[in-house]
Amino acid sequence: MPDTTLPEDALPTSHRQWAGVWAMSVAVFAVTATEMVPVGLLPAISSEFGVTTGLAGLTVTAFGLAAGLTAPAVTSWTKTVDRRVLVLSILGIFVLGNTATVLVDSYWQLIGVRVLMGFAHGLMWSIAATVAVRSVSPQFAERATAIVLSGIAAALVLGLPIGTAMGERWGWSAPFVGLAVLSAGAACAVFASVSALPPQMSSRSGSVLSTFHRWPGLRTVLGVTALVVVGHYAAYTYVAPLLLQHSAIPIPSVGALLLAFGIAGVLGNFVGGAAAARESPLGVVQLVFLVLLAITLAVSALPTAGVWATVVLVVLWGLSYSALPVVLQTAVFRVASGAKEQATSLYVMVFNLSIAVGAAAGGLAIERFGVTGPVVLGAILCAAAASVVLLNLLSNSVALQRETS
Repeated sequence: MPDTTLPEDALPTSHRQWAGVWAMSVAVFAVTATEMVPVGLLPAISSEFGVTTGLAGLTVTAFGLAAGLTAPAVTSWTKTVDRRVLVLSILGIFVLGNTATVLVDSYWQLIGVRVLMGFAHGLMWSIAATVAVRSVSPQFAERATAIVLSGIAAALVLGLPIGTAMGERWGWSAPFVGLAVLSAGAACAVFASVSALPPQMSSRSGSVLSTFHRWPGLRTVLGVTALVVVGHYAAYTYVAPLLLQHSAIPIPSVGALLLAFGIAGVLGNFVGGAAAARESPLGVVQLVFLVLLAITLAVSALPTAGVWATVVLVVLWGLSYSALPVVLQTAVFRVASGAKEQATSLYVMVFNLSIAVGAAAGGLAIERFGVTGPVVLGAILCAAAASVVLLNLLSNSVALQRETS
């Protein structure tokens, strides 16, 4: 069999390479939709297995915690495996896992299957962007990152409502049949379009902990990530009560507004990728989106000015937040250029754990301060993230002036 390995420094950006990037985006869509689809099926899952809605919700929580907590370890364990083979193996796990989801006959079997897929999901998050970036010429790295991460936004905008509709029409397990088929299709696309990618980490590569200590800039990016993700999910988890009770949006319009948020998020994903590719310092790009997000959340807590003002705020929220994961992922690559996958596994861990912390913090805020509490908390945390970025920019500027003087 001919060797399809391509030199890292001489990758042609052909149609096949771009097809590989889009195949990775479909793969990311499939695994993210697998994580999120139960959100729209909780009543049906609760009824099917005779558990409370809260326990049914653990099908999402257990999946996310498994992904976040194990991503660094699983990435380290698989560091000597060809990345193309690894992606195909992950998709194989999702084919089997989604099929097994349809066949389980108890609640705990379902949780077990979800946890096993969660392990694979954390690994996919850790390597997906690097696979895409290594598949194209260096000048297209940010565009490739944006395309791959658009699979996450698309899973929320399209995967969740489609999965919910399928569950309502054909039963709660129907979406997982579709996801098994989609995962198999994504695997075929990756097999056909992604070339062999030998691992960049050797068996002697440092641990994830050493990566954290070796690259000081990584700690800053992870700190900013934690602040903004906790802030966003504290607010977004309770956006429906905010819209209904504070903004006086009628119940039938809430779904449309959330759809607008999702569409703005897909757009923001590509806006973030384009901004990250510009010559301006990446910290400046982070600062712009963080300030916009903080202001949007703060204004959302003020007395509403009407339906159209709420629409504008929701769209700006979706746009500004969704630009940040691409920008932050690019920042991870730049500040830890010698350990991209290990650094990304830490980013995945921080991101996923911050989602859980954000949802919990939002719950405390709404109980203590009412429906505007979560968005106020989100605005404060996003402003804190912006302050960290600003201080880092000023510190780097002072250091540069000292070097040149």
